[in-house]
Order: sequence, then C-alpha cells, then structure tokens
Amino acid sequence: MGTTLAQTYYQAVDKAGSISYHCGNPPCSSNYTNPMGSPNANKAFFFENSNYGGASAEFGKGANIPDLTRYNTTSGAKWNDRISSVKVGSGVRVLIYEHINYGGRCMTLSSGRDYPSLGSQNANLSGSENWNDRISSFKVTGPDQSCP
Repeated sequence: MGTTLAQTYYQAVDKAGSISYHCGNPPCSSNYTNPMGSPNANKAFFFENSNYGGASAEFGKGANIPDLTRYNTTSGAKWNDRISSVKVGSGVRVLIYEHINYGGRCMTLSSGRDYPSLGSQNANLSGSENWNDRISSFKVTGPDQSCP
C-alpha cells in the first residue's frame, strides 16, 4: 500500500516538527519548546502575550539568561522586552530583570504561581509602570532565591 499525502505529512511533522518550535538563535536545546499546560516543578514557561498566548519558551532550574536580545521567538522577533505572561514551577523561582546582564530593577516571581498578565505586576517599579514587555534578562533559581 502506498503512502498517502496525509501519512507523508504526519511523518514529516512527527520526525522534524520540533525544529519549528525552537526559540531561534543562538540555537537552543530541545528543552526550549512551545510549552502547554503547567510546568513541572523545576521549570518555568514564558509567553509572548498575556494569558499564555503567542510564542513561548521553557527554561529549567539553573537557567541564567543574561541577554534576551540574543534569542528569537518562533516568528523571528527578539524575546527582549516581549514577555507578557509566565508560569513558574513549584520548585523554582524566576528573577526577572529590566535590563540585560541582570541590570536595572528586579522582581521575584514566586514558586508554583501563574502570572497571566505581567501588566498587572509592578513590584519594584514606580507609578503606573508594570512588567509587561519589560524583561531583558532572567534567572530560573531555586525556591530560596530572591532579587538582590
């Protein structure tokens, strides 16, 4: 029996589909994917849009990302100043920074918590400022770490 077009397509997506979900350049390992659901205890999910929409990336405990201008979303846009929602696993915290190389103001995202809109978060900022599209670097740390 010959292979149908649908079977060929399925096999191509099954074998190489994950390539389309990588976060761009520099090349990322397979744990930087388009995450769905809730992260396991030692991971955090980052989303381009509020309410967990748009491009997404997954980072595990120990990830130190000093410069989001070096990472692309699946559409090719830079991740810098583009993160709008985050899900944090129960065994980690995320320290988000306003500037590259962990500069500027910092906010600690708590373990086991979802942040559907960073536009409603303004810890360590002033006035009407918020964390939506403001993150330029971050760390995924143990649950005992917090911003300096």
